[in-house]
Amino acid sequence: LSKSVRTFASYGIGFRPPVLDDMCRNGKISGGFKVVNPNLKPEHIQTAEWGWKINCKDKITLTPSVWYSLGTDFMYYVSTGDSAFTTGFWSPVLRSENISKVELYGFELDATYAINDHFTLFGNYAYTQNKILKYELMEGSKLTDLTGKHLTDVPNHQFMVGGTWRNKIVNATISTRYVGKQWVNDANTEDTKYGLDAQYPSYNLTDVKLWRMVGRHVSIGASFINIFNHIYLTSKSQINPGRMIYGEIKLIF
Repeated sequence: LSKSVRTFASYGIGFRPPVLDDMCRNGKISGGFKVVNPNLKPEHIQTAEWGWKINCKDKITLTPSVWYSLGTDFMYYVSTGDSAFTTGFWSPVLRSENISKVELYGFELDATYAINDHFTLFGNYAYTQNKILKYELMEGSKLTDLTGKHLTDVPNHQFMVGGTWRNKIVNATISTRYVGKQWVNDANTEDTKYGLDAQYPSYNLTDVKLWRMVGRHVSIGASFINIFNHIYLTSKSQINPGRMIYGEIKLIF
């Protein structure tokens, strides 16, 4: 539209065949015990997106976008209502099923602010909403009708903000990210068997990365993930690993 404002629009169609493991193998997975479903069909999805890129005096860049997706025969793990005793405790029995129709939509905003050649601030916010529009059960099925329910493992709100400092001694990036609440199970109800509320609590984590160049072709550094060792439940009802530290060596050609 101009030297400082651009807009884009896109439309896409996606296709994914069922995973052979879901059709042929019973076994433990994250969040439960999986049983086979040899009748799985491929899923299809249509996605439309409209976004902008706005540059303000070469210092501030804003990239807002909105998107909408419609999935048919959406593959999704649902609870059968049974439990299995595995690895020393009871786990819900899950099965991958085709959900007739699922919609997802959201808004995202990326922002960067280059204060000068040494300091840059950045941030991102994402809002996501979803709903199962139609779930056709086979006659006599004991599964729960999930029509009108929300998908698990999809937080409505995610937010991240941070900054980077580049200098001759050591470069540093610090960032804080927030992950909103997520539904515990496919029925969107309290899990009384495991003592869980209907949604996992939200949480925020802080990460730090340090690095510097050694010569023109070698970079060494370290990343401190969840530096304050915040403990929370992941979307699979497992405790997160806590603070993690990674070393890094890069060869740049």
